[in-house]
Amino acid sequence: AHMYRNGYKKIRFMDGKMEPFVVEREELYPYEEFFKDDYITNPGLQAAMLNYFQEFRKQAPLENRGDILKRREQIMIDMMLNAEYMVPCVKEETEEEVEISHHFIDITDRVTEKEEGEHVIAIPVFTDGFEMDKCYEGHYENMLYKFDELVSLMDELGASGIIINCLGISYFMRTAL
Repeated sequence: AHMYRNGYKKIRFMDGKMEPFVVEREELYPYEEFFKDDYITNPGLQAAMLNYFQEFRKQAPLENRGDILKRREQIMIDMMLNAEYMVPCVKEETEEEVEISHHFIDITDRVTEKEEGEHVIAIPVFTDGFEMDKCYEGHYENMLYKFDELVSLMDELGASGIIINCLGISYFMRTAL
């Protein structure tokens, strides 16, 4: 299932001596078994985040891989700007109205670039239901937001930014891009 989530189309097995043995993901796990109506997926974004963070965490000197890192970061940001996100919320309905409130996470201790005394409060957003279940399994409702709608939500709620997949490969993005 993670091959679909992460955007991988095939898996290659190699023993180092012969031609690689390549298997399509559909041969291992049919799409129908993976897909759920209540989950969105962003395989391109997942793949871009994995590629960026794998390069970012390498121990090699930055000057040898700076261009690769910048390209992967730009691809990741482009994918983020074009993705849809699941945002957990609490909906309370009365006969007159529907009130929606959103969760916040205080990440002040995790952010190094901040003004002295600043509290960094982020709205948790998720690339898919699998990531959201890590935090809110069975205890949430959610709304789908495009990135520009998230920017409006951050401004409306006075949040410092969003944190994407806070218990996975996470990425904090401030309101000012």
